Amino acid sequence: LTTALRDVRVRVPHAARKGEKAILKCFYDIEDDNLYSVKWYKGRREFYRYTPKETPPMKVFHFPGVKVRRIASNESQVVLDAVQMQTSGKYSCEVSADAPSFHTLIAAAELEVIDPPHTPPYITGIRQRYRIGDILRGNCTSRHSRPAANLTWTVNNEEVNPSLVRHHKILRDTRTDMETSIVSIHFVVSDQHFDNGKLKLRCSAQLHDVYWKTTEKTILEADPFAKYGGNRVGNDELYDQYALHEDEQFHNKKNSYLTQLQDLFFPFVPSGEEDDGAGAEDGGAAWRGAHSGSGCGSNSRALEARSVALLGTLLALLSWTLAGQLVKQSRLQRPLAKAVSKATTTAATAATTNISLVLKSSATQSMRAPRMLGSGRWAGAGVEADSNSRQLT
Repeated sequence: LTTALRDVRVRVPHAARKGEKAILKCFYDIEDDNLYSVKWYKGRREFYRYTPKETPPMKVFHFPGVKVRRIASNESQVVLDAVQMQTSGKYSCEVSADAPSFHTLIAAAELEVIDPPHTPPYITGIRQRYRIGDILRGNCTSRHSRPAANLTWTVNNEEVNPSLVRHHKILRDTRTDMETSIVSIHFVVSDQHFDNGKLKLRCSAQLHDVYWKTTEKTILEADPFAKYGGNRVGNDELYDQYALHEDEQFHNKKNSYLTQLQDLFFPFVPSGEEDDGAGAEDGGAAWRGAHSGSGCGSNSRALEARSVALLGTLLALLSWTLAGQLVKQSRLQRPLAKAVSKATTTAATAATTNISLVLKSSATQSMRAPRMLGSGRWAGAGVEADSNSRQLT
């Protein structure tokens, strides 16, 4: 029983980085036979031959993309120097035994040359803080490689469920044939995602066993105290708190304005309860007589003054209320609201001044009107009473 060539196999790297070398190995068991030749093919083209009985034993056939380093090549391996993108392809090793059997076996494998990205992958669309129940959406992008990098997401060092990941269409640059890959992630943030208030989100880009880069982001829990019973304040509540602060300022200004109106109006309006007891006897009698007996015109004027004051107060309240509504509805346009409020204040102040002048004039006319004295005589502005009476002014 004779033994012959057997167990031919090759070891070809799955991938090689562009510009680096690639070592192709061919293993065989020749047994008792003699080796006739070892030939290497790329596709169907022979580019290397080793024949021990020939001189020189090595022959190299050049063609684009395949550059053999002679000094490092022999009957069991061939070294390709400075591989390029066109070096990628199927490589076969053919081993033949010498006479008389000339038995021949062949084995093949694929080689892929890669041009890796020049920068690590980057993550976009992720905020620094998330609350429990928020939806986390983000993209991981690896740019300008050939082929496109394989991207994977991990959360707290655990691979993400494929249902939460979406692989987008590969983008290709028509000028350079470089490719860009994008993978997005989408999930609802839960309490289990945070460890001491932190969530670690990582994106990894890989090309075979030649290239591997990662980018990581640490996300903080927006309000970690909420799960321990704390009060979580949302954006709407913060907005409402600001509105309450504006309303408080408005009411304070309104109350101050009403106080000023009261101080202005009521000194000119007789209350009917004051008693000018410090005056002389006849003068005091004449003043009381004017209020009690013949002072109907004065009381009418006082009522008129009260009505005017009440109307002015109501107008002022209405203007301030409208200004407050404008402030509430125009928080995003504060300059406009301030201008309206200032204009309303100016108008209210002018109205108050006019009312004050009317009240002063009314009070002056009321005090100058003729009044009956105790003895049946009349006295007024520019009219002299008896020598015991005081002149009213």
